[in-house]
Amino acid sequence: MNRSEYRLLSRTEAIQGHFTMVTYIYHGYPAIPPPGYMKKKIIIVEDEAIISLGYRMQLQRLGFDVLGTARSFEQAMDLLAKDRPDIILMDIYLRGTKTGLELAQEIHAVDPIPILFLSASTSPEIIEAIHKLKGCDYLTKPINTDSLEEMLEMLAQKDIG
Repeated sequence: MNRSEYRLLSRTEAIQGHFTMVTYIYHGYPAIPPPGYMKKKIIIVEDEAIISLGYRMQLQRLGFDVLGTARSFEQAMDLLAKDRPDIILMDIYLRGTKTGLELAQEIHAVDPIPILFLSASTSPEIIEAIHKLKGCDYLTKPINTDSLEEMLEMLAQKDIG
């Protein structure tokens, strides 16, 4: 059985993370995730706090482990110094002087972490720049939950090392 055979049914988190209850459905019946299944760890880099919160809630409902959020290049680098995510969810435009594209280049110079860019921009130049970066892909805001989950699963399986 692989992860794609499971669908997250519900998730409950207590205040300050004291306990978490996750229920999976396997062919219509509650099931325990397969042995060795580890939640994918994600960092969110988004300049708008309310949008970042929405992504966090959406990702947690999908069963991902959100390690933290950053609003700028500097905050993202601080988060990455503490923990290595499996995937980074990133906006193109960040607070400060550097963009998400510049952050992706800096990250990939050290560690080939897959990055999913989320942006309202449909500029051909930006989309082309994203596709030139190895291990990066792009979704246009507003984000469809099914598309987001599918893209994250695909990126998590990519070998970009």
